[in-house]
Amino acid sequence: MARQETLEEIERELLDMAQQIEAAHAEGVDVPHEYVERFHAYLAQRGAKIDRTMALMSRLEDEAAWARKESKLYQLRAQRKEATVERIKEMVRDVMLTFGQTRLEGRGGHFTLIDGQPTLNITDIEMIPREYFNEPPPPQPVLMKDVVKQDLKNGMAVPGAELKDGEPYVRVYR
Repeated sequence: MARQETLEEIERELLDMAQQIEAAHAEGVDVPHEYVERFHAYLAQRGAKIDRTMALMSRLEDEAAWARKESKLYQLRAQRKEATVERIKEMVRDVMLTFGQTRLEGRGGHFTLIDGQPTLNITDIEMIPREYFNEPPPPQPVLMKDVVKQDLKNGMAVPGAELKDGEPYVRVYR
Protein backbone atom coordinates (compact mmCIF):
# COMPACT_ATOMS: atom_id res chain seq x y z
CA MET A 1 0.00 0.00 0.00
CA ALA A 2 1.44 3.34 -1.03
CA ARG A 3 2.05 5.98 1.59
CA GLN A 4 -0.62 8.66 1.57
CA GLU A 5 0.50 12.24 1.58
CA THR A 6 -0.18 14.32 4.63
CA LEU A 7 -2.50 17.30 4.50
CA GLU A 8 0.55 19.55 4.85
CA GLU A 9 2.26 17.89 1.86
CA ILE A 10 -0.91 18.22 -0.23
CA GLU A 11 -1.28 21.89 0.72
CA ARG A 12 2.37 22.61 -0.16
CA GLU A 13 2.00 20.87 -3.55
CA LEU A 14 -1.24 22.74 -4.31
CA LEU A 15 0.36 26.06 -3.38
CA ASP A 16 3.37 25.31 -5.60
CA MET A 17 1.10 24.30 -8.51
CA ALA A 18 -1.10 27.37 -8.06
CA GLN A 19 1.96 29.64 -8.14
CA GLN A 20 3.25 27.92 -11.30
CA ILE A 21 -0.16 28.24 -13.00
CA GLU A 22 -0.39 31.94 -12.04
CA ALA A 23 3.16 32.55 -13.33
CA ALA A 24 2.33 30.80 -16.61
CA HIS A 25 -0.84 32.92 -17.03
CA ALA A 26 1.11 36.10 -16.20
CA GLU A 27 3.63 35.21 -18.93
CA GLY A 28 0.83 34.37 -21.35
CA VAL A 29 1.90 30.73 -21.58
CA ASP A 30 -0.69 28.01 -21.89
CA VAL A 31 -0.71 25.54 -18.99
CA PRO A 32 -0.60 21.91 -20.19
CA HIS A 33 -3.89 20.06 -19.81
CA GLU A 34 -2.17 17.28 -17.80
CA TYR A 35 -0.91 19.85 -15.32
CA VAL A 36 -4.43 21.25 -14.78
CA GLU A 37 -5.76 17.70 -14.35
CA ARG A 38 -3.05 16.98 -11.81
CA PHE A 39 -4.02 20.18 -9.95
CA HIS A 40 -7.69 19.08 -9.86
CA ALA A 41 -6.63 15.61 -8.67
CA TYR A 42 -4.72 17.20 -5.80
CA LEU A 43 -7.80 19.30 -4.95
CA ALA A 44 -9.90 16.11 -4.81
CA GLN A 45 -7.21 14.38 -2.75
CA ARG A 46 -7.18 17.39 -0.40
CA GLY A 47 -10.97 17.19 0.03
CA ALA A 48 -10.82 13.46 0.74
CA LYS A 49 -7.97 13.97 3.24
CA ILE A 50 -9.95 16.70 5.03
CA ASP A 51 -13.03 14.46 5.16
CA ARG A 52 -10.99 11.54 6.59
CA THR A 53 -9.34 13.85 9.12
CA MET A 54 -12.71 15.22 10.22
CA ALA A 55 -14.15 11.70 10.47
CA LEU A 56 -11.20 10.60 12.61
CA MET A 57 -11.57 13.63 14.88
CA SER A 58 -15.31 13.01 15.21
CA ARG A 59 -14.72 9.35 16.12
CA LEU A 60 -12.06 10.29 18.68
CA GLU A 61 -14.34 12.93 20.22
CA ASP A 62 -17.14 10.35 20.47
CA GLU A 63 -14.75 7.86 22.10
CA ALA A 64 -13.56 10.53 24.55
CA ALA A 65 -17.17 11.37 25.47
CA TRP A 66 -17.91 7.67 25.95
CA ALA A 67 -14.79 7.27 28.11
CA ARG A 68 -15.81 10.26 30.27
CA LYS A 69 -19.28 8.75 30.68
CA GLU A 70 -17.83 5.35 31.57
CA SER A 71 -15.39 7.01 33.95
CA LYS A 72 -18.28 8.66 35.78
CA LEU A 73 -20.07 5.31 35.98
CA TYR A 74 -16.95 3.67 37.42
CA GLN A 75 -16.58 6.53 39.91
CA LEU A 76 -20.20 6.07 40.99
CA ARG A 77 -19.66 2.32 41.33
CA ALA A 78 -16.54 2.92 43.41
CA GLN A 79 -18.39 5.41 45.63
CA ARG A 80 -21.24 2.92 46.17
CA LYS A 81 -18.80 0.15 47.05
CA GLU A 82 -16.87 2.46 49.41
CA ALA A 83 -20.16 3.48 51.08
CA THR A 84 -21.05 -0.21 51.48
CA VAL A 85 -17.67 -0.86 53.13
CA GLU A 86 -18.29 2.05 55.52
CA ARG A 87 -21.77 0.70 56.41
CA ILE A 88 -20.28 -2.73 57.09
CA LYS A 89 -17.62 -1.16 59.32
CA GLU A 90 -20.37 0.68 61.22
CA MET A 91 -22.30 -2.56 61.68
CA VAL A 92 -19.18 -4.36 62.91
CA ARG A 93 -18.48 -1.41 65.27
CA ASP A 94 -22.03 -1.55 66.62
CA VAL A 95 -21.73 -5.31 67.24
CA MET A 96 -18.39 -4.84 68.98
CA LEU A 97 -19.78 -2.02 71.15
CA THR A 98 -22.93 -3.99 71.98
CA PHE A 99 -21.00 -7.07 73.12
CA GLY A 100 -18.03 -5.26 74.66
CA GLN A 101 -15.52 -6.61 72.15
CA THR A 102 -12.38 -4.69 71.15
CA ARG A 103 -11.08 -7.29 68.68
CA LEU A 104 -12.70 -9.82 66.35
CA GLU A 105 -10.39 -12.42 64.79
CA GLY A 106 -10.80 -14.36 61.58
CA ARG A 107 -8.48 -16.50 59.49
CA GLY A 108 -7.84 -13.72 56.98
CA GLY A 109 -7.44 -10.84 59.41
CA HIS A 110 -9.13 -9.08 62.29
CA PHE A 111 -11.16 -6.06 63.28
CA THR A 112 -9.99 -3.78 66.07
CA LEU A 113 -12.17 -1.21 67.79
CA ILE A 114 -10.24 2.07 68.04
CA ASP A 115 -11.24 4.90 70.35
CA GLY A 116 -12.23 7.98 68.38
CA GLN A 117 -10.10 11.11 68.55
CA PRO A 118 -11.51 14.05 70.49
CA THR A 119 -13.45 16.48 68.34
CA LEU A 120 -13.85 20.22 68.77
CA ASN A 121 -17.31 21.43 69.76
CA ILE A 122 -17.92 25.18 69.56
CA THR A 123 -20.55 26.03 72.15
CA ASP A 124 -20.46 29.83 71.72
CA ILE A 125 -18.21 31.36 69.09
CA GLU A 126 -18.71 34.85 70.53
CA MET A 127 -17.00 33.80 73.77
CA ILE A 128 -13.84 32.54 72.06
CA PRO A 129 -10.99 35.05 72.46
CA ARG A 130 -9.90 36.96 69.31
CA GLU A 131 -6.42 35.39 69.50
CA TYR A 132 -7.98 32.22 68.08
CA PHE A 133 -9.02 34.01 64.89
CA ASN A 134 -6.73 34.67 61.95
CA GLU A 135 -5.33 38.17 61.42
CA PRO A 136 -5.79 40.39 59.57
CA PRO A 137 -9.43 39.48 59.47
CA PRO A 138 -11.00 38.95 56.06
CA PRO A 139 -14.54 40.21 55.72
CA GLN A 140 -15.29 37.88 58.62
CA PRO A 141 -12.53 36.48 60.86
CA VAL A 142 -12.04 32.73 60.52
CA LEU A 143 -11.67 30.61 63.63
CA MET A 144 -8.41 28.65 63.70
CA LYS A 145 -10.00 25.43 64.95
CA ASP A 146 -6.77 23.42 64.94
CA VAL A 147 -5.17 25.95 67.37
CA VAL A 148 -8.25 25.90 69.65
CA LYS A 149 -8.29 22.09 69.63
CA GLN A 150 -4.56 21.84 70.40
CA ASP A 151 -4.85 24.32 73.31
CA LEU A 152 -7.79 22.37 74.72
CA LYS A 153 -5.81 19.13 74.40
CA ASN A 154 -2.93 20.83 76.26
CA GLY A 155 -5.28 21.55 79.17
CA MET A 156 -5.94 25.23 78.52
CA ALA A 157 -9.44 26.61 79.01
CA VAL A 158 -10.93 28.25 75.92
CA PRO A 159 -14.24 29.97 76.63
CA GLY A 160 -16.93 28.91 74.15
CA ALA A 161 -15.18 25.69 73.13
CA GLU A 162 -14.80 22.16 74.49
CA LEU A 163 -13.50 18.77 73.45
CA LYS A 164 -15.98 15.97 72.94
CA ASP A 165 -15.12 12.29 72.84
CA GLY A 166 -14.86 11.09 69.26
CA GLU A 167 -16.87 8.18 67.94
CA PRO A 168 -15.06 4.84 68.06
CA TYR A 169 -14.29 3.33 64.70
CA VAL A 170 -13.22 -0.03 63.34
CA ARG A 171 -9.83 -0.61 61.75
CA VAL A 172 -9.50 -3.61 59.46
CA TYR A 173 -6.26 -5.62 59.35
CA ARG A 174 -5.82 -8.12 56.52
